[in-house]
Amino acid sequence: MTIQHAMELAVAQHRAGNLAAAEAAYSQVLQQNPEYPDALHLLGVIYTSVGKPVMAVDLIGKAIALHRGHAIYYLNLGCALDSLGRLDESINAYQAALALKPDYAQALCNLGNAYGKKGQPTQAIFVLRRALAIQPDLPEALNNLGNALQAMGDPDQAIAALRRAITVRPDYAEAHSNLGKALMHKRLLSEAVASSRRAIELRPDLSEAYNNLGNALFLQGEIPQATNAFRQAVAQAHHSPLAHFNLGLMLLLGGDFQNGLAEYEWRLRAPEFTPPVRPTTPRWDGSDLAGRRILLHAEQGLGDCIQFARYIPLVKERGGRIAVVCDGVLHRLLSQLTEIDTISAPHQPLPAHDVQCPLPSLPYVFKTDLHSIPAKVPYLSADMKLSEVWRDRLAGETRRKIGLVWAGRASHPNDRERSIPPALLAPLQQIEGIRWISLQKDNPSGQIVPGLDLSDWTGELTDLADAAALMSQLDLVITVDTAAAHLAGATGKPVWMLLPTAPDWRWMLNRADSPWYPTMRIFRQSQGGDWTVPLGNILEALKT
Repeated sequence: MTIQHAMELAVAQHRAGNLAAAEAAYSQVLQQNPEYPDALHLLGVIYTSVGKPVMAVDLIGKAIALHRGHAIYYLNLGCALDSLGRLDESINAYQAALALKPDYAQALCNLGNAYGKKGQPTQAIFVLRRALAIQPDLPEALNNLGNALQAMGDPDQAIAALRRAITVRPDYAEAHSNLGKALMHKRLLSEAVASSRRAIELRPDLSEAYNNLGNALFLQGEIPQATNAFRQAVAQAHHSPLAHFNLGLMLLLGGDFQNGLAEYEWRLRAPEFTPPVRPTTPRWDGSDLAGRRILLHAEQGLGDCIQFARYIPLVKERGGRIAVVCDGVLHRLLSQLTEIDTISAPHQPLPAHDVQCPLPSLPYVFKTDLHSIPAKVPYLSADMKLSEVWRDRLAGETRRKIGLVWAGRASHPNDRERSIPPALLAPLQQIEGIRWISLQKDNPSGQIVPGLDLSDWTGELTDLADAAALMSQLDLVITVDTAAAHLAGATGKPVWMLLPTAPDWRWMLNRADSPWYPTMRIFRQSQGGDWTVPLGNILEALKT
């Protein structure tokens, strides 16, 4: 059999999907001629498809060295590099393909996808629109465009692109899955569930579809079903950080700290996870520090840092010196913890240290369960001199003094669920004998609650130490799930918190109290998006 004949048989097996037979045939060709470029290239393509991208890169690289004029070689080299996460190199390969063939729609499609993975949606959209100008019904380009538009915060156009991809290719499982994700962001939850389930019907091994299904079910308040979806996501992709992390959130929500905290640690491996600092020093395992220096660093919101600051005295008991890295607005508040030796901000050079641990990982390190949460409050307190300023300002006020927070940070992924339109708070004016005081910082509504006489000194609050001082002179804080809830709880202030049906893991399910903050009372939605019931319950509680 001539090499040419053997090559034709190998290609026929490849096209028929008989990859093992095609692999053997290409290998036989290469035994006769180790420098046959097409055999090297196509065997590399097979290795990419069967999960051997390192071998694929080597083989396709050899093919390119022998023949640099084939754009498809560079395209498939880019695919292999992409599957290894070597995005910059894959982008260079796709660009090399386009240098040889400027109208190569598939190369533009893959290049756009790589830009999207790199977190550069603007470049992705530009390149993908070029691909679609050449080949308007290229389903992969439409799918990738939908993802990029979603990343740019344009779910309507994302949904349109993904629906078009499905029209072109009705059995495109990834497009159905991504459509489910886009619909979820529009809070079209029933449609999101249906799209995700359709993706799973088409590809039962598609972990991302189970993730998207779980997220939509969670927002519907269907926690057991969501938990099962995330278990399926883990089963289909054992090494997926996102699947493990989402499962961890559901387990913690249900009170399973032993398994939930272990799964929660997977967040640290997720490429989507972008903490302010990423120390390269060894991770602390909870062992005796014996005089070593430990870096404790914040990685999420202000509330998380306040919540897990309770563990700092426990870390100190293990010996050693403690350095803390967190947002500057927390420095004055946390500096009262005498166990902290140094405190700095993420943009500053990291202090010298021997080991490190993210603050939200301390419950895992200390093997926390529901019965061992360090819940003695206050573990933070207001500065006495700052408090005296507000005591004097409020002197003579005989009415109950209640602080109010109705919105969180707008960039928070679940802010739509947790924040309350100010107009819904108007019934609070019915309650007499209350001095309402705004604790609402950085709110786009302009601090206005229609019909409510609200004292607003938030412009004078420069950091959370100032906020704690004002809180110290109040009788009660009513807030949504934001840093104010943690600050009030940590300082032992009575705090009533309004929660959506899909709460953050730390507030758990079906509880009116919190194991983290003994002075907290929780008022929960009974139906997603409807604040009528919890606000009505707060009104009744204020009357009594």
